[in-house]
Amino acid sequence: MKMKTLSIAALATLSFGVFAGGEVTYSTEGYCTLKKEGVSEAYLSAYSDKLGMKPLKKTCASFSNYVDTVQPREWDYRGGKLYPGSIIKLSPAQITVIKAAKAKKKNK
Repeated sequence: MKMKTLSIAALATLSFGVFAGGEVTYSTEGYCTLKKEGVSEAYLSAYSDKLGMKPLKKTCASFSNYVDTVQPREWDYRGGKLYPGSIIKLSPAQITVIKAAKAKKKNK
């Protein structure tokens, strides 16, 4: 069985419920993030069942466009924070690994 790696945004979406007092939260944004990450159709189907609907492609495209406009383009975040205002801090070693992976992907 092939496993896909998830971006930090997708992992944050999946783990949000743990930090919200154990209550799992399902959202359109979470669905769209998972879809963009390429999770299995079975997982997306189960997620949309819990969400109570399947977001339209147009909705996910709008969300993706919004994220692209607000998400920083570089990994040189102030204070090593992943996103502005995020509580997640990356170590210098993690930033180096991410930059190397990004450069490798860019050169393909």
